[in-house]
This record gives sequence, C-alpha cells and structure tokens, in this order.
Amino acid sequence: MLVDRQILVKKLLEMPRAQTQRALLLRHSAFADLKLAKSIRDSYYTSWTQQPKKTINAANALKELHRITGNSHIEAYSNWVEGIAKLTKGELENAILLLDKADEKLTQIGERLEAAQTKVARVYALALLGRYDEAIATGRNARSVFLRNRDLLAAGKIEMNMANIVSRREQHFEAEKLYLSARVKFRRLKEAGWLTMCENGLAITYTALNEFRLAEKFYSSALIGAHRSKMRTTEAEIEASMGTLAMFRARFDEALRLFERSRQKFQKLQMPQNDAVAKLEIADIYLELNLIPEAKRIYFEVLPELEALKLRGASARGYAHLARAKISSGEVTDAKADITKAISLFTAEKNEVGIAEAELVSAGIETNKLEFANALRILSRTKERLIRARNFRLKLLAQQLEAENLMALKKNRRARFLLLRIQSEAKRSHQLATEQTAQVLLGKIAVSAGKFSDAKACFKRAISVAEKLRAPLPAEEFRIAFFSARLAPYIELAKLYLKERKFEKAFELLERSRGRSLVESLVKRSQTIDSGKRETRLSRELAELREELNWFYSRLDRAPSADIPGLEVEARLREKKIEERMRQISATARNTKSREESIDLDLIKRLLGREKLLINFISFEGSISAFAITDKEIRYVENIATEEEIASCLEGLNFQFGALRYGLKPVQAFLPELRKRADFHLQGLYEKLLAPFEDIMAKRGLVIVPVGQLNYVPFHALFDGQQYVVEQRDVNSFPSATVFQHISQRRRRNIKKTLFVANADEKIPLVEREVQTLRKQFQNSAVMKGKQARVNEFLDIAGDYDLLHIACHGKFRADNPLFSSLHLHDGWVTVRDICAQRLKSEIVTLSACETGKNKIFGGEEILGLARGFLSAGARSLVLSLWTVNDEATTNLMTDFYKSLRAGSNAANALRKAQCNFISRGEHPYLWSPFFVIGS
Repeated sequence: MLVDRQILVKKLLEMPRAQTQRALLLRHSAFADLKLAKSIRDSYYTSWTQQPKKTINAANALKELHRITGNSHIEAYSNWVEGIAKLTKGELENAILLLDKADEKLTQIGERLEAAQTKVARVYALALLGRYDEAIATGRNARSVFLRNRDLLAAGKIEMNMANIVSRREQHFEAEKLYLSARVKFRRLKEAGWLTMCENGLAITYTALNEFRLAEKFYSSALIGAHRSKMRTTEAEIEASMGTLAMFRARFDEALRLFERSRQKFQKLQMPQNDAVAKLEIADIYLELNLIPEAKRIYFEVLPELEALKLRGASARGYAHLARAKISSGEVTDAKADITKAISLFTAEKNEVGIAEAELVSAGIETNKLEFANALRILSRTKERLIRARNFRLKLLAQQLEAENLMALKKNRRARFLLLRIQSEAKRSHQLATEQTAQVLLGKIAVSAGKFSDAKACFKRAISVAEKLRAPLPAEEFRIAFFSARLAPYIELAKLYLKERKFEKAFELLERSRGRSLVESLVKRSQTIDSGKRETRLSRELAELREELNWFYSRLDRAPSADIPGLEVEARLREKKIEERMRQISATARNTKSREESIDLDLIKRLLGREKLLINFISFEGSISAFAITDKEIRYVENIATEEEIASCLEGLNFQFGALRYGLKPVQAFLPELRKRADFHLQGLYEKLLAPFEDIMAKRGLVIVPVGQLNYVPFHALFDGQQYVVEQRDVNSFPSATVFQHISQRRRRNIKKTLFVANADEKIPLVEREVQTLRKQFQNSAVMKGKQARVNEFLDIAGDYDLLHIACHGKFRADNPLFSSLHLHDGWVTVRDICAQRLKSEIVTLSACETGKNKIFGGEEILGLARGFLSAGARSLVLSLWTVNDEATTNLMTDFYKSLRAGSNAANALRKAQCNFISRGEHPYLWSPFFVIGS
C-alpha cells in the first residue's frame, strides 16, 4: 500500500509503459493531483543527468495524469517534461515546440515564473540547433524574470546555458563572466549538480583560453561532484572535455582513454547527440595520432549522423578535420569541397575561430599544391581572426604553417624568427607536438645556413620530445602510426652524422627509428606476461565477432562464385568491427613498460663474428645507401642505387616468374631461355645491391636488413654472373639490426616436438602428401590435415611445438595486413590471431604462397604474417615471396628438413636444399621463393 506521493513518483518513473502507469494512477487516484504533477516535473532534472530513460517515463506519466484530471496546469507540465525527453532523444525541433506550448499554457494561467523556467531547456535546444541569436534573446528575457522574482537558481541555470552558447561561438571571455556569475549563485544555494555542470563549462572555457592549470582544477572538482551525485551524463561530458584538454597538451594516451570511456557511457545512456559528438572526438584523436584511414572512416560514418541531428557546429568541425585527413592521404581536390562546406557552416554559426581553423586547412591545401604565396595570403587573413578571438593554440599552428611556407620561398630569416617564438611559447604552454615540429624546422634552417651544431641541438630536442610523446601510447597500432609521422629529426640528424663520417652514431640513431614497435613486442614477449584479462562487454563482443568472421571465412573458401561478393562484404564488415573493438579496448588500457632494447654496436659485432656480414640498407629521398658491418668495422656506402632502378629490376623479375606460375609443362621447351632471362634481372639486382660489398663479403654469410621494396628482393637468389649468392653463403633476413641483436641472443632450442598442418584443395592437391612425407623424418611429430586442420584446434596447441610446418593457401592483404591469413579447413588464421599466441617454436615454416609479403609502414614497421610469428615468439621463419610450385616445394622441404635434422640451422639447411635444385639446373622460380627471417 502506497503511503505518499514520493513513493508513487518513484514507481511511475520505473514504469516504461504508459498503460501500467495509468493503471497505477487510477488505483491511487487520491494522489492524482497538481502536487503529484509538480513532484514528477521536479524529478526530470535528476533523471536527465543520471538516467535519461526515466525522463521519458516521467513525460509519459504526466500525459496519463493529464488525461485522468484534465487539468491544464498539469498539461503544461506534461508538455514541458516531454520537451526535455525529446531533448535526450535528439529530437530538438520537437523539443522546442513542446517547450513553447508549456510556456504558452503557463503564461495563460498566470504562472510567469514557471513559464520562464521552461526557457532554460529551450535555450539549450536552440543552442544545439545553432540558433544562437534566438537562444541568447530567450536567455536574457528569462534571466530578467528570474532576477525580478529573486529565483537565483533559475537565473544561474540560464546564465550557464548562455555561457555555453557564447563558448560555442568561441567568445570565451564573455563565457567566463557568465559561468563565474552562475557559479556564485550555485555555491550560495549549495546546488551541487548545477555547480558541477558549471565548473565543467568553466574548465572548457579555460582550456580554450590556454589556461590549462585552471582548466585542470575545475575539471577535477567537476568530476568529483559528478561522481558523488551519480550524474552519469555529466560525468561522461566532463571526461570528453578532459580528453580534449589532454589532446591539446599532446597527452595522447590520456585523451584516448577519456574519449573512449566517455563514448562508451553515452552509448550506454542512449543519448544520440552526445554519442555522435563522442565519435567525432575519437576521429579527432585518431587524426592527431596519424591513424588517417581510421579517422576518415569515422568521419564518413558520423557526419551524416551529426547533420541528421542538426548539430551544425559539430558538423562544421567534422568537415574541417575530414579535409585534413584527406590532405594527408593525397585527396586534395576532395578536401577543398569539405573545407568550403565547413566554412559555410562556421559562418552560419558566426564562429570566427571555427572559420579560422577551416582557413588553416585551406592554407595547408595551397601549401600541398606548392602555391606558397596563396597559402601566406590565406594565413594573413586567418591570423587577424585569431588575434581578435585570442585563440593562442591555433595562432601557434597558423604561425607554424606560415614559417613552413616562408621556408619554401627561401625566406629563412623571417621563418626562423617566427619559429623561435613558436617553440618558446609552445614549450611554456606544454604543447609538445607543436614544439617538436618547430624544432625540426629550426634544425633544417640551421642546416641550410651551415650551422650544423645548432641543427644537431634542434634535432636532438625534437627526438627527445617525440620519444616523450610516443612512450605512453597504449598499443602497437597507435605507436606505429604516430611515430611514422615523427621520423624527420632522426633522419635529419643521421644525415649530419653521415656528413661528419660518424657512421656508428648515424647507424645507432637510425636503428632507434626502425621497427620500434616490433622490437618492443619481442622484448615484452620474452618477459613474464600476465595473461589474465578481465572480461568486459567489449571483449565479449570481440569474441563473438571473431566467431562470426571465422564462419564467413570458412564459407568464402567453399562458396559458389556468385556468393563470394556478398560474403566478402560481410567478412570485411566484421573485420572493421574487430579492428574498432580492439582499438577501443586498447584505448582504455595503459602501456605496460618493458625493458628497453637499444642497439649495441659492439654486441652486434660480437654476434656477427668472423663468419657474417650485416648489410643494413637505408633510403633517403629515393636513393638507397647501406651500412656494412663486420666484427671489425662499420662501413657506409652511399647512393648504391635508386628506388626507381630497383623497382624496374623487380618488375622485370616478377614478369619472368609470372610466366611459370601456372606450371612448367606449357613452357618446358623454353625453360633454358627463361632461366637466362630471370638470371639477367637477378644479376642486375646483384650488381646494384651486393657488388659494392664484394671486397668485404669474402665467404661470410649475409645478414640482410632490407628497406622498403628491398623486402621483396630474393637476396639469396641474386646472381653474380657465375653463381647464385646461396651457392656461396647462408643468407638471413631481419626487419632491423635490433631484431637481429635480440633474436641472436636467444638460446637455440632443440627440435623435439613437431606439428605438420595441411589443408589441400584442387589448386594445391599435394600438400597433404607433402606433410605425410616430411613427418616421417621426425620421431615425435603430429599432423593436422583435412578436416582436422581447424583454426581453434591449431591455435590451442601451436604453442606446444618446437617446429611448425603449415602447408596451405596464404593470402597477403595489402588493404589490411593484420588480416593477412593462412587458410585452414574451417577458416582463416590471421596475423591478429597469431600475435595473440605464445609460441616456443625454433622454426616456423609457412609452405604457402606469398607468406613473406608485408606492408611496410614509416619507420620500417612490417605488418604481415612474418610480424605475427615473430611477435608470438618464433626464432626463425621460412617464408615465401611469391606463388610456389607444389611438387618443387615438397622436394625442397624434404631436403631442408633432412639438413635440419643433421644439425644445420634454418638458413644453412635451406641453402643446402636450394643448392640441390641449382645443381640440377632448375629454374630459380622453383627454389628461390623461400627465404629465412631470423637466426
């Protein structure tokens, strides 16, 4: 039995169905009056900030109460709260219509103060729609009513909403006055909830004014208040705002965590406007981290949502930032259309700072087109806007772009003056990303003036800042993307060392910029790792998506050709979702520090000994050079070839090998001539890449560290005119010298347990016979073939074996290398799956096509199957560079394992097997696709 109205209100707010609410009201009709209506109306604010769904329930309850009583005052409350409910659902126009109805009805019955109170929410809705002038006029009118009636709470609320509006227009000094005025009122009235929201607004204002310490103070206070008051919506809004502050200060790990936590909360609260803006913020941080494809994808997804919700200001920002992303990926023409749209929307918003930000992107387009004078003209106009708006952060970015254009026009004196001021101000305000760029540009100016000591100091400072920014990023993907855009100071400083013939310093510096994330993953893998992961909603979703993806993969291998396009679309959709979930999980994690693995040249020399020569290729502006390192010396050989020359040789070689990929029978009569043609291109590559080192090669084995497209050169098969390289020496490949250093120090494991996996089909019918033949050479061997070769079963047991041999189709995905895969009976094992394993394998042989292909990112980060198995713990990999011949592969692997069992290491065993083919006069296509990465 109910005893008071408050219990009735509580029950009504918990009922989602109007029918049950009506029944409850009829049962307790004694309470069905204006007092109950006021109690329900008063409840809407708390539910709006804590549980938005209850606001909808409150609106429904008031509707039913009006139907029962017919009271016009209650009808006005019903319109009022329904308007608030529409706000939470993003239906802004409907919200304003309902609030206007409530205002009209309350005015008619003489409740002018209550009528004015409806305008608090009306101002908020108008602001979201970009109808700022109307919102400000509404706010001023309502505030005068509140102050006449000494309603300080309502006056504070309206001041806060007006502050939000002028802040949206980047009029931050006016916003500060309004927020501070509202704050005084809320503190006096001890209104914790409104004080919390007001302090969040103040913090946002101080962020925009570059008063970061004040911003942090008010964010901290607001977040504590929101948590204490269980204001879930406000808590999420504060975290998003704190994420923006962290991004401005280049604390990208904090920004990622805060944006992702905020997004998840808004999604859970089912607030479409906030959720859409949260997605926009995620795209913005991805753009700052140089995750360009991912940022673009989110912009494309969220911009229609923002436009449908009529969030004009957010839409304008989205178009401006999408244009930046397009410039980074070379889509300059498309970017201009987006900038035009952004400027139009910002103009409608009367947002001077927004227009200036869009103009900065427009100037960047002109710079990209080498129209430097045009860019400077745009920047002159932009700077005037920013001076008027007093936007310090964007002013620095405008000056930085101005300096870059002045440098392009050889006006280095003016550029240097600007950059010195930028780096000083950026350092003082802790804007590290801007400071780093300024230091790089100052270093380049110093180089051009012959002031090499000054240049080195600038580049060293830029490197220090880059390391500081990169270190806390929580996942490989973030670190790879970010670092690839911050390599300039490493390269520029290395060039200076090379000029001074300080080869050791140049080598060590370039190694610090090469394959960093892979090295870190190897170090972490070799340390104790806590595998216990807390299950979350995202991790459960990830597991479900992986199951779905595997199902589509299994269908793709067996589907009729007509079904394949549809299945591919579904598979790609799940791949995108998996990537998204993994980034979301990574964003909220913290980077676990591991022991640093820095290059040690003396150790490298000891590991090479007298028997090996390490050739570490580098590329500057399309020209390939190399360091040659033995146990006694380091030598630098400059400009040995151009990338264009190597590309031409590889194209010719691939054309020759392409003629054999469909079998030898059709071309049997022409094989001697075809071999001569292949040898011609292999000799061309030898003369460019290895001949410069003949005097120190002697009989040494080769350790090759390739760069860029050299990852696709079969170094072991290069031809000196008399012999192939593999006839004279072992050849190992490594992604970097640091990886060589790390892997070479690992103790070689005895091969006791072996696992052979085969998945045959009509294109590779002999692979099952291959593994049956090979397993006979090992006593303790297991086989998974045909229907037994299943993804989950393989992943469950792979870590137990010292040698893995996998014979199946392989697929390299240039569009998405982490989904490159090995095709088993019921699905595909992807790079992501492999990276998650913990292997103890001495050797992994991928007897499949193109398993050695990788996508090469900035900083020589390789992404493909090789990275997956190295990261998982494999010491040596045997991989293929192109399509392999089934029968030849079986013979090659038989010889390879025979030598392996006799005590040879992977490179030496592969060399002996390949030499057997050469001695029979076989075409290089048959024996040369396989090469060794690792020791």
